[in-house]
Amino acid sequence: MKKSLLDTLNTTSRHSRSTVEAVLSARRGERQYKEFTRTWKINAVIQMLGTTATELARVSSDLDIHPTKVRYQFEYSLDQIQRIRRQIKKPQPPKTLPVISVMSGKGGCSKTTFAVYLAQKLVLEGKRVLFIDTDPQASATSIVLAVNPDIAFEPDDTIAPFMMGHDDDLASKAIVTGMSGLDLIPCCQGASIMDLQGIAGDSNSSAEVVNRFWTLRERLAEFKDQYDVLIIDTPPTVTFTNIRCAIASNLIISPIAPSMTDICSSTGYENTLRDYLESLMEIAPEKSLGIYERRFLISQYDHRLQSHRNFAELIRKTYPTTYATPFSNLAEISNTNENGNTIYEERTAINSSATRKKALTMLDFLFNEVIEDIESLSKMENTEKELLEVSYG
Repeated sequence: MKKSLLDTLNTTSRHSRSTVEAVLSARRGERQYKEFTRTWKINAVIQMLGTTATELARVSSDLDIHPTKVRYQFEYSLDQIQRIRRQIKKPQPPKTLPVISVMSGKGGCSKTTFAVYLAQKLVLEGKRVLFIDTDPQASATSIVLAVNPDIAFEPDDTIAPFMMGHDDDLASKAIVTGMSGLDLIPCCQGASIMDLQGIAGDSNSSAEVVNRFWTLRERLAEFKDQYDVLIIDTPPTVTFTNIRCAIASNLIISPIAPSMTDICSSTGYENTLRDYLESLMEIAPEKSLGIYERRFLISQYDHRLQSHRNFAELIRKTYPTTYATPFSNLAEISNTNENGNTIYEERTAINSSATRKKALTMLDFLFNEVIEDIESLSKMENTEKELLEVSYG
């Protein structure tokens, strides 16, 4: 059913009030971040954890966890589920820390939406995830925390001081979000200064300037015991920040919308990024790239459109490592975004249970492909030696 004008205005009004409240709270110095309030029924928890009702009850008792009664049924919060999961399945740190950069040559291709959804899916699978927002537009920070990043944060609160060589303590920038298992290093518009100053800085030494392209990679390796996966959302263009993120990553995923404009933009982006990386390797042959896998993703896909089907085929021919499942622009995802949430944060359907199921099925197929890459990376041994021989592209 189409929304009436009154419904749309009411929704806009609610969002405006929420934004004003967040702005006022930020100005008062009260950083109030979005809470993850969704709960799961006992049968759903059993399925999530791959356990039995008896085992779930035993571990809940051992950990003194008491599910909440919701509508005559007992349900578990995500934090409770994560605690039980850690007890049932003792987590093992990855042999290689998967660092995933989501990159694109232009905006509007669902880059940030995909990155946030991937992070949340991994958390629901029991992964400890650090999301690093390096895009000064800070859309990811806004989605995850439900704040206005330019009011809630100063550049010193972001990754910018590290990128500029002013502060080596990157871990202190991580914020514990309302979603148990997901931490975030935020960004804001003021952090855009890091792109130029992060490379040039105060140094006149060309060797030091080149070395700075590798500092992020070196620092992120230290998070291996704290997190299972790192996800980086990057600016939608080729910047020094993007190059540093590429060097730090062992998996790069680039969304491409099914249009000629997006395909041409992607081709130019790939060529430019490759040229920069090859030039750096010529200048510093003793250095290495960490990129193990390069993947592409068809985004904003509508299977009903012949043009989308044609462009999707062209994308797959141009980039053979494109994931088989497109990131479709389904109504349920768009409508949950209007509510300031993701589909994983909503308990029930916005449109109908059928549209919700369709969206969740699409996401499951897509993220199963991505998780397969992540699992392969995390199990690699002697990765540093192997990656020395892996060239970009």
